[in-house]
Formats: sequence, structure tokens, C-alpha cells
Amino acid sequence: MQVSASPAKVARDRAWIEREFGRDKWGAVLERIRGLREAGETNLARAVATLNADEAEGAGRETTDIVLGGRRVAAPARFAYTGFYALVRTILLDHCAAIDPDLIVELGAGWGRNLFDLWLGGSPRAARYAALEFTGAGRDATRALADLDSDLRMEIHPFDYYATDAMPLAAGRRVVAFTVFSVDQIPHLPPPAIERILRLGGDVWGIHFEPFGWQWRAERGDAGRVGSSADYAASHDYNRDFWPVMRSFEQSGAIAIEQVEPELYGANPENAASLLCWRKVGQT
Repeated sequence: MQVSASPAKVARDRAWIEREFGRDKWGAVLERIRGLREAGETNLARAVATLNADEAEGAGRETTDIVLGGRRVAAPARFAYTGFYALVRTILLDHCAAIDPDLIVELGAGWGRNLFDLWLGGSPRAARYAALEFTGAGRDATRALADLDSDLRMEIHPFDYYATDAMPLAAGRRVVAFTVFSVDQIPHLPPPAIERILRLGGDVWGIHFEPFGWQWRAERGDAGRVGSSADYAASHDYNRDFWPVMRSFEQSGAIAIEQVEPELYGANPENAASLLCWRKVGQT
């Protein structure tokens, strides 16, 4: 696979992630949650809605370019911010309805937005939910929100793609594991991370919303692009081998890839998410 030689603007190592997310982004969200709690907020749905609105603050009906289904289109700016997460929630809920998992896991969960959106959207009531997150601020934010709903069985664990054997999470029977712009934060995906996911249960399904469309096209010798590129990934030190790693697991017989939708959605037209869905086949 040919990758552009564009120089990286950043070095996306542990220190970078801790600063960008642990201190800046999720640190700010944690302080916002603490403020809501101190003001008397006791309702999870209201708190999550407030945080989601915070993220879209300043975006109105003015149009902006997005990528949708492999095409670059103009859409209201507010839709650009909220449409992606609505699509993520819908796809995950559809899978949960079909699979009926007893364990739902997000790797790189941040402050828990996607897990809370699932729960509030009607995902399985009896399931265990696991937020696996690298930063302490993200874990603390998730914990502060989960405490607002005693019916939600939320587990919160430290997580590092480069040290997944240390992940203290008990396996389930039917497991949905997903990522949303999480793998892209590590330049190279260690195969042991996928092996650890496969050990999460007897039956495991993986769902990924990651900007790997350019990698998928490179395998096919397709030079055209809308939404993601080797150049953008290299210059931002984003992931460059997610698709080849997943293909290697398919070729080994460990998983069956069931769905690929390249350049599914991109609020940032230069870094659109593609969708990959797979299920465990072999015994791990």
C-alpha cells in the first residue's frame, strides 16, 4: 500500500492523546458535567442532550460541505455535527436489535457519548455496557454521567491499544464491540488488540466507524478519492493500516467481513468515516 510522504504535523503518541483529549477535550467535558451536577441536574437524558448541544454550539443553518455516501454535498452546519452521531446510533441500534448482545463495548469511549446515546435510544436493557478509555478525564466523565441512571450497568475500564492484555473486562456470550474515530488515533493498529476483542465472548461482532476508505481503495488500485486520503492520514499521524490488519484477520479465517461502506459520512470532508462490520468465525 502506497502512503504519501507528506510530513506529519504531529506525533500522535500517548502524550499527545493525553494532552488533546485527557486535558483539553474530555477535561472540559468533565468540568461541564460537574457544573451540571452541582446545579442539581439528576437526569441522564437531559445531561447528555446538553453535552451534545455544546459540541454543536455555533453551528446553524448555514451550509457547509460534508461527505455522505461517498459524495461531497452541501448541508446545514448543524446537521454536519449532529447527523453523523445520529447515523452511528441508528446503525448500532439496528445491530443490537438483531444480535441481542449481553455485552456492548466501546473502545476509546471518550466521555461515553455513544454508549449513552445507545442506552437512551433503547438498546438492550439487560446488557452490560463497557466504556474502555485511555484518559482518566474521559473515564471520570463517563462515571459521573452513569451515576445518574441506576438501571444502566456501565463498566468503565482503562484502555490502551498497545497494552490490551491488561484490559480487566470479563467476557460475555454475545458481544458487540465498536469504535468511532478511535482506531484513527493510533498510527498503526497492533494485531493483539483485535485478538483481545475476539476473546471478549463466544460470539463477537465488530462495528467500526473509522476513516479507512483510502486504505480500502488502495487495495483495489483505485486512485480516486472522496473523503479520506493517505496524505491527510500521514500529515495528522492518523492510522495507516486498519484495513490491511482487518483483512489479515479475515484471510486467516478468524473473522468474516460482512459489510464495508467506504466514505460513509464526513463532517470533515477530508477525513470521512467508512463503516466496517465483521463477526468472529474462528476460536480464539
